[in-house]
Amino acid sequence: MPPRESLEAALLDETDMGEPFVPGAQAPAPLGEGASGCTALDAATAPGGDRNPSEVAFTAADMLVSETLYAAAPGEVQRAHGQLRDAIATCQTIGVRASDGETVAMTVTPMDVGRPDAVAVSMTGTHLDAMVTGFLVYEALGSVEMVYAYVQGGVADGQLAESVYLTALDKLEVVLGAAASPATPM
Repeated sequence: MPPRESLEAALLDETDMGEPFVPGAQAPAPLGEGASGCTALDAATAPGGDRNPSEVAFTAADMLVSETLYAAAPGEVQRAHGQLRDAIATCQTIGVRASDGETVAMTVTPMDVGRPDAVAVSMTGTHLDAMVTGFLVYEALGSVEMVYAYVQGGVADGQLAESVYLTALDKLEVVLGAAASPATPM
């Protein structure tokens, strides 16, 4: 299991994000804090019961990108990931915090990101009469569970969201090596 310092080094940073992103203070609530509005997802537990994950958030005009990393033994990561997969399958909406602190009810639609251990949804909602869209991905990588979120006012830039997601995966695998190798498909 990678130490916290390694997890911190594996997170996206300003160099990875580039312009126009700046570090942001508003990351989505960690797992198990009852913030999503989906009962099964709110009941899911983080791998190892870690309530102090390594996390980072970046903002740009009407955009939020966040990455959260949880570390545990591979079996515990698979257990928690299975819980997340089953939970998200029951969610019709997920609450996402807007920059003004209000919760936006986002309708979720399952999507495939082409990785065997990824669970992903696209999200759409309305806030202050404006469209809000985004993506949420849970990925089990050996002894690490990654939670990646991309939310944007208006129509989400799917290419940018995918590019940042792939950058996060690549960095995880480079920094953590075997600790972040893909887990056995469930």
